[in-house]
Amino acid sequence: MDLNDRIGRTEFVTKVKNIVNQLKPDNHICIAINGEWGSGKTFVMEMLDESFTVDRNCIFVRYDAWKNNFYSDPLIAILYCVLDVLSKEKGADRFLHLIRKEVKKLAKEKATKWEKNQFDTIVNNLYKTGGIGAVCAFSAEVIKNVIKQAKSSILDNKLFDDFKSYQSLLNESISALNALTSFADGEKPRKLIILVDEIDRCLPNEQLIVLERLHHLFEVKNCAVIVALNQTCVIKTIRNLYGTSGEEYLRKFFDFSFKLDTSSELYLSSIYNDLTEKLENVLSKQTVRSAVNSTYFCLLRGSKQILRNVDNRELSRYRDALESVFNDFGWENLTREYIFFSVVALYIRKNIDSKFLNKDIVQSNQQKAYNIYINSNKNFNTMPYYDYIKQYIGVDRTNLPTNLSTADLAVSQNVWDFNAIVATSIGDTDIKFMGCQIDENNRKDCEKLRELIIVYGGESEREDQ
Repeated sequence: MDLNDRIGRTEFVTKVKNIVNQLKPDNHICIAINGEWGSGKTFVMEMLDESFTVDRNCIFVRYDAWKNNFYSDPLIAILYCVLDVLSKEKGADRFLHLIRKEVKKLAKEKATKWEKNQFDTIVNNLYKTGGIGAVCAFSAEVIKNVIKQAKSSILDNKLFDDFKSYQSLLNESISALNALTSFADGEKPRKLIILVDEIDRCLPNEQLIVLERLHHLFEVKNCAVIVALNQTCVIKTIRNLYGTSGEEYLRKFFDFSFKLDTSSELYLSSIYNDLTEKLENVLSKQTVRSAVNSTYFCLLRGSKQILRNVDNRELSRYRDALESVFNDFGWENLTREYIFFSVVALYIRKNIDSKFLNKDIVQSNQQKAYNIYINSNKNFNTMPYYDYIKQYIGVDRTNLPTNLSTADLAVSQNVWDFNAIVATSIGDTDIKFMGCQIDENNRKDCEKLRELIIVYGGESEREDQ
């Protein structure tokens, strides 16, 4: 498994690659990687990107639909991405001066319609002369010509609206791309691999246009198009726009569809594994394990089931914000209590209640809790702090499961200290926590952590924090 693959995607990527590798030279294929928003589609695409980039038998193109949605028609943006790759192919630049003459000759003789036998003759001669580099250069120059025609057509808004003219642009592009995959650079013909990401971030009508352009443009021999998308969203778009079955509509695009399904529990575990490794570079293993294991226990096993309605993209943002908190506070200044507080408090602030740590609310809650503590004659089992872990997460420190492991036994103490830090962070320092009287350093640490949680967790509606 890839060392960075904490959620078990290596096997998934291997399946996709095997299908691509088994593709016959005369065929093409389109694969859907289907996953909900935040399920890790982009991570899988990055793994595929890394895998295909090092394969010398692949011409690899990556297209980000969201970043390239500034053109009124995605055909131009897609072709630009292909052109960028072809222009960098080894040996392509050596033959450009000869190839430009051939392209101009074809364009002059046949306008936007080229005879296939004439096209094939030129490509065959170029391959004999300069190998795959010359073919790439020729294809690049053809695509430049197509882009020029398409952009001109869009500006006058006449030629581009004419189906025959548009079809001719597609045909020229397909001919150029077929030239790439018709010649072997070594023992095997080169595959054209197109990775397409971020379709579901586009506007609904743009999503369908991108899919249709991909479908028509890459009906190319020995070509594999891999698209990451949320099929549920696209299906809803199709139904809303056309009133037809979205499932049936998508079947014409994809030969295979793979579903990404990663639970928030597994992804959060991955985040905490990474966090643990970083913390153990600075702090003792016992300190780190006690804090992180207690955190995961609370979030996973609390009766509020707080992981139920959070997606993995939100967890990614939470992870980034947590690292920012630790960077600003100083990793070397962290303790077991501060780690547990930061990890849990930030989760509550970002994903449960944006008003958490509001000063007025904390003061009011703390006064109620302290009154209960005083009335209990300061019973040792009565916590003199308001219990936010119980409120937001549903973990009762006085009634924990009896099957806790040794590592989980610190949960009760971490819950106590968490609530003490909340109280201390707004200036209430009359009581003990962490087994000692709070001194000025404790108070400053708690106040700083509260400030950082508010900054990176998101401001509440009130300004008087």
